[in-house]
Amino acid sequence: MGSYASQIAKHLGARVIGSAASGDIEYLKSLGVDEIIDYQRERFEDKATGVDAVVIPSEQAPVIKALLAAAIKMAKTWDSMSCSQVRAISRILINKVIVHRDRIEILVIRNGLRRSVPEERAAESNVANTKTRDLLSLVINNVSLRRCGREMRMIVPSNTNQKASHVVQSLVKAVVRTHNWRERLITGALKNLAAIAAETGVLECYVRRILPCAFLAPDIVESILDGQQPPDLTLQKLQTVPLAWANQRNAARST
Repeated sequence: MGSYASQIAKHLGARVIGSAASGDIEYLKSLGVDEIIDYQRERFEDKATGVDAVVIPSEQAPVIKALLAAAIKMAKTWDSMSCSQVRAISRILINKVIVHRDRIEILVIRNGLRRSVPEERAAESNVANTKTRDLLSLVINNVSLRRCGREMRMIVPSNTNQKASHVVQSLVKAVVRTHNWRERLITGALKNLAAIAAETGVLECYVRRILPCAFLAPDIVESILDGQQPPDLTLQKLQTVPLAWANQRNAARST
């Protein structure tokens, strides 16, 4: 269960400290554990600092292996799952999510993954209900809320160099639309902004506002299409970007 909890914590952006014998250190490294304490040589309580939650495995080795195998299988298909599948799994695994001003606390149901392991489903029947299940608390610190246009977004720190993607459909739509309009204006297929508005069924003032998206730097366009743009970059901010690409990049970084 500790292996499974470590991978969940890493996926959610937490810093993970593990304790193991010297022979298991490489295994913990393969799970992405940030700091490993050899309990045969060091005391965990002397080395670990700034810890928000401690997980003590309480399962037998065969059960841990089965749960870990199920977790790995699930992780490989997570990105391809539909929203309904993610929602169903979240209801099995997560008891409650508590959003504080500067942190998120996620209460994970230890026995939730058993439903993904056929051999362990019988054990789940011995648990009366969610409220009586053994819960594991995962805490993500340094969380902030930022207003992005008309919505609030939660900014969660990551311990990895790879940023989590968040494709904003309104930005993608604006980029695709305006690039099409620009090409058709150049070729003469569309004569002016009024013609664009009439064909698209929008107001001319709207066309004028988002047309600057057609002149964004290629790397900014790529980041928007890949969902790697700054978290608080909005369509409203793109309406006033400068024409110089260097200035655009500086403006995007300062959002």
